[in-house]
Amino acid sequence: MSKRHGVVVRAGLLALVVPLAAQQEPVQMARVLRVEGLAKYDAAASAEGAVPTLDRLVAILREALGDGANEKFPLVLVANSARGTICFTRGTQERIAAVQAVFDELAKDPPVHVRLQCSLVTLPAAVALEHSLKPNLVKATDETNFGKLVRAAMQKKGTLGNLPEVTVAPLAPFHLQPAGKPAAKDDQVLRVRGEMVPVTASEVVVALQLVRGLLPADTTQLPRASVLQPPCFRLAAGGAAMVMIVEGDDAVVLMVRCVSAAHEVPPPTKEK
Repeated sequence: MSKRHGVVVRAGLLALVVPLAAQQEPVQMARVLRVEGLAKYDAAASAEGAVPTLDRLVAILREALGDGANEKFPLVLVANSARGTICFTRGTQERIAAVQAVFDELAKDPPVHVRLQCSLVTLPAAVALEHSLKPNLVKATDETNFGKLVRAAMQKKGTLGNLPEVTVAPLAPFHLQPAGKPAAKDDQVLRVRGEMVPVTASEVVVALQLVRGLLPADTTQLPRASVLQPPCFRLAAGGAAMVMIVEGDDAVVLMVRCVSAAHEVPPPTKEK
C-alpha cells in the first residue's frame, strides 16, 4: 500500500466516523432531585377544591421544557413525608439541569417577582399572517415590531386593549381583564388567567390561558374553554412575545412583556 493510498484510506475512515457520531442522539438519563422550599407557595391552593401547587408546577414545566405539543417533558413530583418533595425526571443532562435551576430559584427567599404588561389586539387574520404570525405559535417581539402590528390593525379598524399591569410572584395565579368591564354571565370579553415560574434569576415562564367570558372564581383552576394553546411564554427581563388565535376571518393577538424581574418583594401599590 502506498503512502498516498494510506492517506486516502484514513480519510475515508474519517468520513465514515464523523457522520455516525453526528447522528448519535443525546444521552438520556434518569434523575431523582430533591425539591426544597415549595411549601411557601401553597397559600393559593389552601381553599377546598383548589388545584395543588405541585400539580400546577408539573403541568407548567412539562409544557415549557417539552419539545412541542406532541412531547411533554417527563416529570413527576412526589410529596413524601419522610424525604420531603422529590422529583423523578428523565432527559438529557441539559434539560435536567434546567429543571434543577427552576427548583433552585423557587427555593430562594425572596423569590423572583416580575412585572408583566399584556395587550390584546384584534385585526383581520390575513393582516396578522402578513406579520409572520401563526396560530398558537409564540413569537418573540419588541416595541418596534409590535407597534407596526398595532398600526396595521388600526388601519383595518382593529382594536388595541391594554390590560392592567400586574406584579406576580411564582406560582401565584392571577386574573386579568380590561379595565371598566363588569363581569356578566353571558359576556364575551376576553380575559386572561396566568401563572409564573422562574427559570433563572432574570428569565421566567409565564403560562397563560385566554378565555371569552368568565374565569373560574378559584384562580388555581384552569379555564375549561381556553382559546389559547399552547399557553407558555418564556421571557427574559425586558423581553416580549406574542401569539395569535384565529376566529373565522378575524384574529386576536396577545402580547406579553416582562417589564422587570428581581429577587425582591415590590412595594405595595399606592392607592389613588
